[in-house]
This record gives sequence, structure tokens and C-alpha cells, in this order.
Amino acid sequence: MFVTTRWVFRAAVVGVAVATMLGSAAHSTQAESTGTEPNSLLSSRVASFIPLTPERVLDTRAGSKVGNATGSAPALEFSVLGEGGLPTTGVAAVSLNVTVANGENPAVGGGYVTVFPCGALPNASNLNFVEGQTVPNAVIAPVSATGTICFYVYGTAHLIADVSGYFPTGSDFTSLTPTRLLDTRTTGKVGNAAGTGAPLELSVWGKGGLPASGVGAVALNVTVAEGENPTFGGGYVTVYPCGTRPDASNLNFVTGQTVPNLVIAPVSATGKVCLYVYGTAHLLADVSGYVPTGSDFVSLTPARLVNTRSGAKIGNAAGTGTVLEVSVLGKSGLPGTASGVPVIGALAMNVTVTNSESPSVGGGYVTVFPCGTRPDASNLNFIADQTIANAVIAPISASGTICFYVYGTTHLLADVSGYFPTTNVVRFKVVDEAGNLLSPSGLLYCDMAVSTVQNGACNPPASAAPSSPDGFIRVPLAPDKTYRINAFVTGTGWPCPWVSPTGQTFHFSPPFESLGSSLPGLSTLTIVAPTPSAC
Repeated sequence: MFVTTRWVFRAAVVGVAVATMLGSAAHSTQAESTGTEPNSLLSSRVASFIPLTPERVLDTRAGSKVGNATGSAPALEFSVLGEGGLPTTGVAAVSLNVTVANGENPAVGGGYVTVFPCGALPNASNLNFVEGQTVPNAVIAPVSATGTICFYVYGTAHLIADVSGYFPTGSDFTSLTPTRLLDTRTTGKVGNAAGTGAPLELSVWGKGGLPASGVGAVALNVTVAEGENPTFGGGYVTVYPCGTRPDASNLNFVTGQTVPNLVIAPVSATGKVCLYVYGTAHLLADVSGYVPTGSDFVSLTPARLVNTRSGAKIGNAAGTGTVLEVSVLGKSGLPGTASGVPVIGALAMNVTVTNSESPSVGGGYVTVFPCGTRPDASNLNFIADQTIANAVIAPISASGTICFYVYGTTHLLADVSGYFPTTNVVRFKVVDEAGNLLSPSGLLYCDMAVSTVQNGACNPPASAAPSSPDGFIRVPLAPDKTYRINAFVTGTGWPCPWVSPTGQTFHFSPPFESLGSSLPGLSTLTIVAPTPSAC
């Protein structure tokens, strides 16, 4: 690879405390502002999601149940800030697993729970339950301006809530007051008994508080109502960004069942989400937030990560079974490591229990955690022979693993739909001056404390990082070190005759100093092709 002179770089920087130092002993380049960045390319960057080891923050079983038979009881207002590892300020929304226990039906119909940021009660639900049922569901709950969330129960039930992370104020994730986007109960059920029914295409742009474009993924609570089994086995629902349907599921149901689940659903390029039903059912979908296209969250077409059905079940009747430890790096479309450091902080997954057996005492449950000490928390609750799913935002360990503990015995399936990077990840996208995305054969970076620059490149060689599905390259950087960044772009056809035909080298080398939690994210490297005279 050769480095030419006078290639121009326009770098849009998101971050703080960045001192720009370009060039090498042999060659130099220029860095120019695009004119869109405040304060000389400096602004603040907030991580999309902060994962926490799951911890119980609410359990009403020591006191009174919530709700009443007429549905007229006030909502339970809960102050969540400072609980379970959450900070006391700066929380826009929390990731909760909410469980109903010892539910009692209301006077009319089945019971349900709505979790919302207090104020006006929205026309939406998060859990549905019947008499005596214990049922969980994942919830991304917006937090009120005073740091509270409210739980309304139609019917009567005890409530349990475990927190697994939060979305900071100012992050890429935008929380919304839950709003209904879909209800087929007035138009007809989706799917058929043979499983050959067409998926329902749901246009989400511009609805329920969502913007009219630029939505990368939506947080939906999807509910099956009045389900009917297919010809063979139980029914299920797959939510995906249209196109080819993946081998994955989000909800499982049997005839007559009403069951919800949270889905972080990637959105197609035309602003649609597809819902396929194996069997027949009415579908409801309530939106509670979204991440924009190009956010820190990387949405993936759902892919199966775990399936134990070809081997032994997990857990045992005494609850003393071995924990299932799964290495996730490089699996199911997920990235591996960069310089040996995982770039994944937490996974968005759908976890399913099937062919389950209850433990010796009580009902069974599953806890998903970042290995190490098992927390006093749960993600799914089940009884014998039940197939049930729940969404999980699962922190991963420093070595890139997640652990599944089962109280009882069951097979487990886990489908991954995206991931949140670690908080020290910086993202890059390489484009030309017209804004067209270039395809780097790699983005290399080196620690300048141990490397020198020779002919514009790092010596020893830098570490490589591939592009993510959304076009960004994400690399983990330590906040107390200085790095040099080299993007290698092939096939550009630029007019400098002595440049290697197999690739061209561009370099951008800002040092990152004393950044801590404010580590910057370099969002674009704009590469401007020189004229022949500039070569």
C-alpha cells in the first residue's frame, strides 16, 4: 500500500477533548471541518445503552397486590432512580423484566398490566394474564421527569420487576409513551393452519410518535390474541424487517391463548416491519421507542444463537443443574473482538423455553446473566410442558459469554436481533465527498504508545475491524491512550498513477486524551478524491 500526498479528509467528529494531529514523517494530509460540527468539531457523545447485572428492584409479594376487579385502582408509582445500579439522574428509559404473580381476573375479560412514565394512562399493554398465572415480559419503560414509572393493573396481581440496564438521557434511543400501532381484531386474523399465510406488513414510519424516516429499529410490545394452533405443533410469530423470513421466533402460543412479548424489531429500508404467524391469531403491537438509522445499536436480521433440542435439556428438578455458558463473539452475525477486546456490551435476544419440566417445588424459571455470580432475578417463568418466550437485553461478560440458569428442566432457544456496543467503542463510516458509502477492506488502528509510523502506516501493524451490517466500523479504544486510524479503501479508481491498484491508504490520526465516559465517536471519514494535478 502507498500513501499519496494532499488527499483531503473531512472528519465529522462526535466527542470531547479531541486534539487533531495529522501526518507522519513521510507524508501529510489535511483535516477540514464540514461546517456542521459545533465548537470546532466537538460535541458530546452518550452511550446508547448501559447494561447492568440483573437486579430485583420491585416485589409486592410482601405487601398488597396491585389493581382491583373493576380496573379502577390507581397505578403503582415507583421511583426507580438509584435502584438496582441505576444512577440518580440522567435516565431516559429502563430495561425491565416485569412479572405478574398470583394474578386474579378482573370482572370482565382477562387481566393486563401497562407500564408507562406516569401521567395519562396510554391505550397499550405489556403483560396479559389469567387467574393464577405467573407470566413475565420484558419492558423498555420510559422514565418520567421526576424519575418514576407507573404500573397499572386491570385485574389484581403481585408485581415483580428486575432491571438489566438503562438508556441514558441524550442517547440514541428515543423513548415514547406507549402507543398502539396495530390491532387486527377489527380486520381479521393473520396466518393460517398450514403456515402458508402471507406475513402482515406494518408501515411504522410517521406513526405513534415515530419520525417519517431514518428509523433503524423499533421497540414493540407484540401481543397474540385468540390464537389458533397450526395443523402441526404450536403456533408462533416471527417479527423481522421484511424480505427473507429468518429461522427465528418472537412469540409462541396455543389455541385460545393471549400472550405478549417485547420485540426490538429492525425496520426495512422502506420503513416496514413484517409479522409472520405460523397458525392463526390476532396481533396487537404497541410502540415504546426507537433507535435511528446509524445509531450505536446494531440491529441484525434475527438469527438463532442457541438451540439445545439436539442435546440434553438444561437444569434439573432440584435447581442445582449446571449453568449453560455460551460464547457469543463471532456467532449469528455478531462481531468477534478487536485487539482481543469484545465490542459487544449487551445482546438483544428472544429466549424460548420448550419441552419444559417443573422443579420439585413451585414453577420453573430461567435467569440470563453475564456469567459470574448468578443474580436474584428471572427472565422467563414456566410450568411443565409449556413453550413460552421472552425478550432479554442480556449483558455479556468481559470474555464475551452469557449464561443461562434454569430452575427446573427445559430446552432453550435464543435468537439474537441486535447488540449494543461496549461504552468505549468508537464508530466510523467512510464516505466520498458525495456522501456515497465506501467499502473499506479494513479499518486499522494502532496504539501509538507502542507503535511508530513508517511510510504512513503503523509499525507494528495495526489491528483490523470489519464493517457492521449498517456500514459502520466499530472499534474499542482505551480513553487514556492515543491512536492512529488508517482506512484502506479499494476499487475507487482515483487518478494517482503510482498508487497500488489493489488498494489505497488514507490516514487520520487524532489522539484521544483523558476522555473517560465521554469517549468520542468519529461518525464519518469523508474522503475527497484529488485531481491528477494534486497527485
